[in-house]
Amino acid sequence: MPSLPPFRASARDLADATVLQQWRTFTTPKGAVLLFGFAGTKVIIDLALAIDANAGWARIPGDWLVLGEPARERVPASIDWNERLRQDPLPNDAEGMIAWARRNLLEQ
Repeated sequence: MPSLPPFRASARDLADATVLQQWRTFTTPKGAVLLFGFAGTKVIIDLALAIDANAGWARIPGDWLVLGEPARERVPASIDWNERLRQDPLPNDAEGMIAWARRNLLEQ
């Protein structure tokens, strides 16, 4: 995983934080790290500003998350990213990026 900016989560930061279950990270071809997981029945996909899996927390824009159970490892699919990006280029907006991640990273 690429290096992310330094953050430190305090006990106060995490006291009321959402717990993210079955989480995993994805690195986009442009190097951004996306965090995906479930908070109850809600799906969370967002840019990861910082993650400390050993300490059990992550920072996304505007929120702290407590990392619960990680998703099981999957066998990576063989993807020709040059061809995939020609057919489905990366969007420039957050909503488009979430839809792109679902199509290209989660539905394989």
